[in-house]
Amino acid sequence: PVYVLGRHADGRPYYAMRFIQGDRLQEAVDRFHGKGKHASETQSVDSHHIEVHRIDFHGVDFRKLLGRFIDVCQAIEYAHSRGVLHRDLKPGNIMLGKYGETLVVDWGLAKTKSSGDASSLDRTTSLEISATGGDAATVTGMILGTPAYMPPEQAAGRLDQLGPCSDVYSLGATLYQLLTGRAPFGGRDLVHLLKQVQQGDFPTPRSIHAAIPRALEAICLKAMAVRSEERFTSPQELADEVERYLADEPVLCCAEPWVERTARWVRRHRTLVTSAAVAVLLLTVSLAGGLALMTRHSQQLAQEKSNTEIANIRLAETNEELEAANRQLRRANEELERQVEERTRALTEQHRKLEAD
Repeated sequence: PVYVLGRHADGRPYYAMRFIQGDRLQEAVDRFHGKGKHASETQSVDSHHIEVHRIDFHGVDFRKLLGRFIDVCQAIEYAHSRGVLHRDLKPGNIMLGKYGETLVVDWGLAKTKSSGDASSLDRTTSLEISATGGDAATVTGMILGTPAYMPPEQAAGRLDQLGPCSDVYSLGATLYQLLTGRAPFGGRDLVHLLKQVQQGDFPTPRSIHAAIPRALEAICLKAMAVRSEERFTSPQELADEVERYLADEPVLCCAEPWVERTARWVRRHRTLVTSAAVAVLLLTVSLAGGLALMTRHSQQLAQEKSNTEIANIRLAETNEELEAANRQLRRANEELERQVEERTRALTEQHRKLEAD
């Protein structure tokens, strides 16, 4: 908001705007990626100290940054609905208030649809870089905006082609820095930098941090498509995709692998999955217990069978021994009977002879 418009006594114009206390999104992103003060842990390795920072792309801090990014998308969507293009969106032009306020600032390069043809308004014969320096500088003249965040058509100086999708690209570049901790393009050679922007020659987010969620990378790359017709049609569409990600819903611009679909289904049906898991666990325990009892019973039967077989073998051996003894007894009886018969015959013959005498 502009609170006061007026002129000094000598005719010079002035205006009074809201004083904003807070950080820029750039500073919040730097802290998240361990580039700010007190943002990293220090550990000792071989008497040397190195900076170690754990980046959690599923934690509260990251989700808060995505929430701020959605706020920016909504602000730009509102500006577009009033016929205004920002044309210089970047993390350094986004302020974060202490109590959740998100403000888009530095509208110095903004253009309204009613302000006439861009080619007649913005073309000059010189390039001027603001005093901020580096690749974050704002370039004015034939090429407007900040090179590291401007869309290819803006980098090529085709200002008559700028539209809502141009701001969408800059929002995608802002999301890129939120994900990776760095701008999509860098370097101080302005000509080379602008050529890279026009060609879309930048590393993908996951090539910098493999832990970046694939869905967010897909959203970022679609927003930063070289051809404007391949980007999201509006900041609202971009915001909706990020909100789908935060709501753990599939994003429309990315075909999910079956593993992620399965993981999402499990998360969304946690109670059912937990109940099923408990039921399966109980069933497994019951089956394991039953199997153990069956195994023990089978072992007992096998032992009893083994004992029975041993007893049968011993019984068979005993029977064989008894049969052998019976055979010996029969032979002894037969021998005794033979001896008795021979003795009887001998006595009878002796008696006959005595009678004859």
